[in-house]
Order: sequence, then structure tokens, then C-alpha cells
Amino acid sequence: MQIIGDDILIYSLCLLMHRMEHANNKGIFENRATTAILNRNLFKPIYETKTQDGYLYISTQYLQLKYKLSSGAFTAQNLEIKLLHKVNGQQVTWTPGMQNDGNLLGTIRSLDEIGGPITLNCTLNSNVIVHDESLHCAWGLISKFGWVVVDDTKNTIWENDWPIQSTSQDINDWYFLGHGRDYKQALSDFASISLKSPMLPRYALGTMWTRWYSFSPYTLKKVVSDYVSRDIPIDVVIIDMDWHKTSPVPKNHENYWTGFSWDDYLFPLGSEHLNWFKDQGIRVSVNIHDQAGVQSHEDLYSEMAVSNGIDPTTKKAVPFDPLSQKYMYTLRDIVLNAIGVDFMWIDWQQGGKTNISSMNPTFMLNHVRGTNHVHNNVNMRDLVLARWGGLGNHRYQMGFSGDVEHSWDSLKYQPYFSQTASNVLYGYWSHDIRGLHTDYELSVRWVQWGSYSSIFRTHDAGASAGSCAEDDQESCSLGSCTPVEIWRMPVKYFEANRQAVQNRAKLIPYIYTLAREAYDSSIGPLRPMYYEYSNVEQSYHVPQQYMFGSNMIISPIVEPSDDSLMTTASVWIPEGSWIENDSGMQYTIKNQNQTGGCVDVPKFDCAAGIKITEATCKERGCCWHPIKSTELSGIPWCYYAQPENTFVTKKWDLSEVPVYVKEGAIIPTISDDFVTNIANAQNQYKGLTFNIYPTFEVLAIQGSYKLYEDDGISREYLNEKYAWTTVSYQGTTKNTINIDIISSGSYPDMQRERIYTVVLKGSFPANAVEVNGKVISYSPNKNEPNTWSYDGNNFEISVTTPLVDTLSKTQITVENDYLRSASKLSGIKGAVKHCILAKGALDEIRVDRSLYQKLTICAGVGEYITTKVSLGLAKDVYPVIDSFNDTFASALKEVQELSTTSPRKAYAIALLQSAMV
Repeated sequence: MQIIGDDILIYSLCLLMHRMEHANNKGIFENRATTAILNRNLFKPIYETKTQDGYLYISTQYLQLKYKLSSGAFTAQNLEIKLLHKVNGQQVTWTPGMQNDGNLLGTIRSLDEIGGPITLNCTLNSNVIVHDESLHCAWGLISKFGWVVVDDTKNTIWENDWPIQSTSQDINDWYFLGHGRDYKQALSDFASISLKSPMLPRYALGTMWTRWYSFSPYTLKKVVSDYVSRDIPIDVVIIDMDWHKTSPVPKNHENYWTGFSWDDYLFPLGSEHLNWFKDQGIRVSVNIHDQAGVQSHEDLYSEMAVSNGIDPTTKKAVPFDPLSQKYMYTLRDIVLNAIGVDFMWIDWQQGGKTNISSMNPTFMLNHVRGTNHVHNNVNMRDLVLARWGGLGNHRYQMGFSGDVEHSWDSLKYQPYFSQTASNVLYGYWSHDIRGLHTDYELSVRWVQWGSYSSIFRTHDAGASAGSCAEDDQESCSLGSCTPVEIWRMPVKYFEANRQAVQNRAKLIPYIYTLAREAYDSSIGPLRPMYYEYSNVEQSYHVPQQYMFGSNMIISPIVEPSDDSLMTTASVWIPEGSWIENDSGMQYTIKNQNQTGGCVDVPKFDCAAGIKITEATCKERGCCWHPIKSTELSGIPWCYYAQPENTFVTKKWDLSEVPVYVKEGAIIPTISDDFVTNIANAQNQYKGLTFNIYPTFEVLAIQGSYKLYEDDGISREYLNEKYAWTTVSYQGTTKNTINIDIISSGSYPDMQRERIYTVVLKGSFPANAVEVNGKVISYSPNKNEPNTWSYDGNNFEISVTTPLVDTLSKTQITVENDYLRSASKLSGIKGAVKHCILAKGALDEIRVDRSLYQKLTICAGVGEYITTKVSLGLAKDVYPVIDSFNDTFASALKEVQELSTTSPRKAYAIALLQSAMV
């Protein structure tokens, strides 16, 4: 620590982060915690200090700070920090006052009343007020420019786990992050001083259901049975508003909304009615509004009044006071915990200000309810569903984005909004996902986006009931009412919805492992493309797509379909080899900056308008364009060329979501036979499937993955009560692939025995399969223990083990003559699927089937291959695969030549033209 004079404090927190404090009171520095910064006692980095020519130098391996001694307040003339590592090939030096237009932004309080997209630039949205409260906008902790300054000067002082009126006399309290474009390290380092976001309970990653409706225990149970009867998983039931008593004489709006006691008419036995849900494993939450405080009609009013010094005989309300420890803790411990639910959904009506100007009620409510179990020494993980309260709110993990507008523009904005919040460590936004009676397609696309988001929660904010129901009580759309149930729509939309929710349920092991990664590294599950490709300019210009972990690219469909009943969308494919999940199409992209060559028209600025030399430009792998002196003030432009074929542009069916998986990746899922429709997310994994995607480098068929497990509910993970299951595979020179699976670690509920399934994606049929050295037989039934099977529609081998010891190594060996020929199957899976859909469309309008025989052959290829393999005639399928492209081309020509003018023909053509792309 370096104290310079009486008013300047400068020191290095880590190799890439400095603190700089200028105190107004000489010798009195503010070292108490704040809402944003809770820990400054880090392991001290190796750094050097020296004084030379009147300057202080503090140098680490990556930063050099220079400050002019006895010069007072920080200015551009007396303070600079030089990044000793280049940012995208460029030397960077920061001085106070520099504008950071490269900041990658953070998040805001919610999307209430905003009506669609809003800028996350905190300067531009600073005057936006919603519900009497500011947006609590937080700038991102990362920047394209390589540096960020976090200003902690005005943040609320945090003492003994509570805010106090600040007596800080600091003029400046700055934290400089000089991580260049190592964005992940920047986020991790900031988390070390702001503290990590705790792990969520695993059930929070499953399917949440919410509705504003006057439920009784019976109708609430029916919600669960309706899901189960339709084979749709459900994990959490959240009751909006009408579960509680309201004031007998609601004199104002707030008195109606606020309530903390079960309604005696709807729930006469109060929380006892929740026992059935708990027995089923269903988690329950309720919506609460705080502003009116605890009024005299509440069940526990007397206890609450006495605890807060009010005579209960006066029937005077206990006023809401978010800064009163007595009020907030007694409300929590006496009133809220008696409701008997698993967590609280904090809604609005609590006002926008407190008596501390820098503190807002949202942050306080999130803090108290997001640390309930910790404060009461209960060995359970805390959870709260609430709006964002400002920098530091990531410690209360799950965000509620408010009453969002339901439109295509709003849907298009949500992936960007959600992933960008990761830039301030806030990785778990939950959005209202609901239907729209005028647009079933929008409803489906919203469900699909939600299924690949951090939190999946369907919600009806009240539009599913009321006078709208009188329009047409018998129709599936309930007149003009918004359908809250994902099945209350025509069959094709319901089936797409159900598929999305089921896929989400299967992906829980993958998503939960991402949650552990988020805890360890502070990198959220949804990651902007620039986290992985920070020096590729295009990664900053694809706001609707993101990395879902490090192995998957998700690009939700956020535009409506055209007359072909399909939606055209473009997805940027970064450098490397990727497999499109729905089609099996394989893409290999070389160097992003060079593939397209240097052309006459610049595409993306590689130097941010700064003068650099031609040699420096080319060192960066960029192109040099000597612009004429009349253009751009004569500054030559160093630019990234637009690579060829790095965007996949095609049409997508309603049933499809653009998902791309990195070659060789292993994606874990819950095995089909072990997915449960009730409490699936919280259950231990009795059966796991490891989906191995093909590798195109024939000499390097290998990969590995580590899956995280714990009890999913307690805080024992802090005591190392967890397990990691490692899956690795290696191809051999004998056309075999060996897969090893073993777990290490332990926790009380750990599965000591389990059935594993390994799926080799994009594979030809196997010649022979062994499990632990014993040959296993073929079975037509996928997932039958101790057998293997082949799915000709998806071109994948499935190997299922018997019940095995998880702490002992399980080895699977697959022999396959075509192990190194995965590229031959590129896209055929998707083409077969589209042929099936196209044939179905034509069959429904009774087109003469003799006119599309090649299409019929293509549609039947998958079943033909499956049956041949089951008969032991696998070698017969190779000629069929070799000739498939020609057959498919003939099928497309057949359909194009049909004389019908039915829209179904246009749909069939669009399906076939979008395959093999």
C-alpha cells in the first residue's frame, strides 16, 4: 500500500487492478466496504515501486502507474497508467478524464414500461425514471479499449452488513481495471473485490411457471397435473398477487397490492396447502409488494407491531422502512418466513428512494431476502426473484425484468440485454414468457429463446382472463385472451413449445455445470461472442447470438416467418469447426481476418480511427487501406476484411433453433428414461447421456469434459461437498474410439450407481461395441441397458451401460470403419428431417404421390438405415448415404415442378432449399 502525502492513497490490488483514492480530510481515507466493493484484502501481487524525477511509479507485470508527487487531485497532467500488454496490437495509456466509448455496457433495473429496446449507455438513459425510480444503470466492467475505471466514490458505505449514511470525504475513489481484452479475467478480478454471486439452487434452472390469477389449492394442483398429463416438465410454481388478503377498506392503490397473509377464502389452511407441492418436490414462491407496510388485518400484525414499538390496539400500520434493520429483519423473520414458501418474488410498489440518497429500496430488499438463510444459519441456498438494484446486486442472483412488452422488437432485444448483463456479473435474468393471442409464432419463439436462457419462466401478467374470455369461450385461443398455457394453441405450435421445454429439462446437467463455472470464474452462462473472440471485430456486432458456455452458440429466432412459413436468419460462425445441432451440417472457418482477403472497401475498423503504420496494421493480421487525404481526415484505415462464408443465412422451420456446437464437444444431458415431469431439475441424475460431437481433424479425435454435481440445495458446496464426473475420449489407429467416465469427490446425496449413455453424433453404424471389456449386443430400443443402438434419422450411435459404480472407471469402446469420415454425413440429418416435413405438407393436400417419389425416398432414408442396421446389414447403408445428395437434388426438382399453387408447395420448397446449406 502506498500513501502519498496526506490525501493520496494508491496501491495495486492485483496484477491488472489498481485503487486510487483522493481524500478531502487529510490522512483520513475511506476503507470501509461499499455496496459495490466489499473486499480489498486480496493476495498482494508482485509489484515494484520507485520514485524518480518527482514521480511515483508502481509497476506490475502488466501495468505501470505514474503519479506526480505532491500534485494533489488526479488529473490528466499528474496521473497515467500504461498497459504493458498491447490491446489488439495497440499500446494503451490511460489518463483521468479519458472518454471510454469502448465500454461494453452492463445492465439496468428492469424493462418495465420501456416498450422495447433501450440503450444501456448510462449517460444516455440517465434521465429515464420508471415507477419513481431510476434505472440504476451500471457501466460494463470491460471495454474494447482495454481499460475501465469503476468510480466507487458515491456508493453507499456498507458496515456490519448494513448501509449507513456515508461520512466519506473522498473526492475520488477509483478502481482501474487494465485487462486489455481479457474480459473473463477482468470480471473474475472484480468479483474478488465485490464478492462472488452464490450458486443458485438447482431447481431455479428448471421450468418456472407464474400466473396472476385467483387460485385455490385445487386449481393450483391442476396446473401441475396439466403439465404432467402433457409430458411437460415443471419445477417451480409462483403465485402472483391474488394469494393474499387485502385491506378490508383499500383506501389507495398500495393497500390493495401489499399483503403478507394467505387469503382465508382461497387458502383457509394457509401454508398447509403447500404440503402437497413439497411432497411432490415442486418449489413454491409468491409475489409480494412492500410499500404499504404491515397493516392491522395481517395475521401476524400484533407480533410485528410489538417488535417495532407499536401498540397493536391502535391498529396503526407498521410502516415500510427499507433502512430500518428492526423493520426489515422482523418482517422477514416473523412475517415472511411464516408464509412457508421457498423464496420470494419481490415486485413493485415500494417507492424509489430512501433516506440515504445513494441507496434504493430495491437493493435493500434484495439483500435482506437474498441472504435469509445465511442470516438465520439455515443450510440452504438463498434465492430471490427481483429487479436490479445497482452494481453489487449480482450477489442476489436472479433478476426479474418486469412487465415487458410482448412484441417481436422486445423479443429481439432480450438476448442482447441478458448477455450484456454478464458484463457486470449479473448472469441470471428471468423474463416473462407468455403467449399472445394474435401471434402464436411469437409465443413459440419466446419459449424457444427462454429454453436457452439462464432462467426459464413462463408468465401471465393478467391478460389471460377478464372480459376477453367472453369473446369465444370455446375456441382454443379463448377469444382475445392471451394464452398462458403453452399448449393452448394449434398443435404444431404446442409441439414446438413442448419440444423446447423438454430440451431444457434434458440440458440441466450442462446448465448446472455452467452455474458452477459462473460461481468459480464469475463468467455467466450467457456470454457475448466477444468473450471468446475479443480481437475479431464481428464478435461485437451480433447482439442476438451468444455463447451458452464455451461449447455452444445460440442464436434465437427473433423475426417472424415469411410467406413460406419459415424464417430467414443469419448466424455468424467464428473461427473453428462447428456442427449445426438440428441439421448436422458442419462448418469450418479459418482465420477470421484473412479468409476474405483485402478488398478495396474497408469493412470493420481494426484501429479505432487511431493513426498507425502499415507495418503495425499487418502485424495485427489486418488489411491496410490508404484512404485518400480528403477522407476521414486523411487517416489511413487499418481494417478487418469481411471473411467469406462466416455467416450462415438460411430459412428455419418453426421447430428449429439455430444452435451450433463446437467440434469434438461433449454435451451432457439427463437420459430420456430418467427425465421426470415433476421436479426434474432438483432430482439427482440417475441416468446421464454424454453427447459427443464429431471431430473433423482425422488425426486428433479426442476430447474431454467435466460435469459438476452436488446436492443442489444446500451450501455444502462451500465445504467441498460435491463431485466432478470426467468424460474423455480418444480415437485410435484401429478405427476405434475409447470413452472413459469416472467421478471423483462426494456429497451426501451422490449417486453411487448410475446408467450412462454415450451418443456419438454424426456417426456411421458401429461394427462392435464393448463396455468394460465385454461385448454388448445391438438393440432396436435406444437406452436399453447394456446394449447399443443406431438411429438412422439422426445418424448417431447410442451406447447404454448397465448400472455402474460412479467412482470406478467405466470404459466404452466403439469400433467403426468410418470413424474418421464424419464429414461425409454433413447436413444429411437435417435434409432427411426437411424431406419428412415437405412430404407431410404435400400429403396433406393430396398431391399425386407419384409426382414426388424421390422426395418420398429421401424422407424414408432414416428409417431404411435404422432397419438395415437392426438386421445386421449395416454395410448396405453406405451406398444409400453416398448417393443421398443426388437423390435429394432430384427431390427438390420434383417439388419445384409440381403444378399446385398451394402455399404448402412454397413451404416444401423452402424446407428443401434450406437443407444442406
